[in-house]
Amino acid sequence: MSGIDSMLKVVVVGPGLMGRQHIELLASTSAACLAGIVAPDSDKNKQYAEEQGVPFFSDLRKCIEQVKPSGVIIASPNQFHADQAEICVEYTIPFLLEKPLATTQMEGRNLLDIVNKADFQDRAMVGHHRSHGSIIRRSVELLESGIIGQIVTVQGSAQFFKPQSYFAQGPWRSQPGGGPILLNMIHEISNLRALLGEIESVQVISSTNVRQAEVEDTAVINLRFDSGALGSFVLSDCAASSKSWEMTSGENLVYPYFPDEYCYVVS
Repeated sequence: MSGIDSMLKVVVVGPGLMGRQHIELLASTSAACLAGIVAPDSDKNKQYAEEQGVPFFSDLRKCIEQVKPSGVIIASPNQFHADQAEICVEYTIPFLLEKPLATTQMEGRNLLDIVNKADFQDRAMVGHHRSHGSIIRRSVELLESGIIGQIVTVQGSAQFFKPQSYFAQGPWRSQPGGGPILLNMIHEISNLRALLGEIESVQVISSTNVRQAEVEDTAVINLRFDSGALGSFVLSDCAASSKSWEMTSGENLVYPYFPDEYCYVVS
C-alpha cells in the first residue's frame, strides 16, 4: 500500500480551538489523514469540513459507521467528552480524548469502568501532553535523583487573563462543565502527579467575583500528596500574571515567554 491508502484515517470531533490544532497537525504528517469532521449541524461547520475536503457529520455513530476510521480525536466541549468516548469504545475505535475526560466524578468513574471492562486501556488516551514533554521528564529525573532531598512543599501558579472573545467563541466555557479548574487546572494536576506522585486530598476556595459567570474564574487550592508533601496552588483566568506554565515554559510561542519566572517551586 502507498499514499493515502496507507495512512491512518482519523476523525476529529469538534473543530473548535483545539480541534483545529489537531487538524493542522494531521495535515502536516504523512502517517495519518483527516477522514471526517463531527460537529453540530451548522453552515459554518459544514463549510469548514468542505474546505478540508472531508465529509461532515452531526452524529458520531453515523460517522464511524460510514467512514470506518482508524481512530477518533475528541475535541468537543467538555460536556460531551464522556458520552463520545463511550461511543468509541462501543465501536472499538481507538481515541484521543482532550482533557478533561469528564465534567463530573461520576461520569469519569463510569467511563473508566467502561474502558476497563472492555479491556480498552491501550486504545484510550487523554490529552495530557505536558506529562510526555521534555520539561516534565527532566524535572522528574532530577526529583527522583534525590538532588534536592525529601520534597516537603510545592507552590504552583496558573494565572492569566482570557479575553472576552475566548468566551464569545465558546459560550460553554463560562457554563457548568467549563471554568479554569476543568479547562486549565486539569493540566496542572497532571503535572503535579507526575512530579510528586498521587494526591491524597484537596481543599478548594473558589470565586466568581470578576466574571460573575456560573463557574469559577479564580481558585486557591491546597493539596496533600500520598508522600506527605503539601502543596498550594493559585488559579485564575482573569488575573494578569507571568506566573503560569504558558508564560514560563516557552512551550507555546503564542504566549509571551518569561524565562526568569517560575510556575512551580518545589522545596
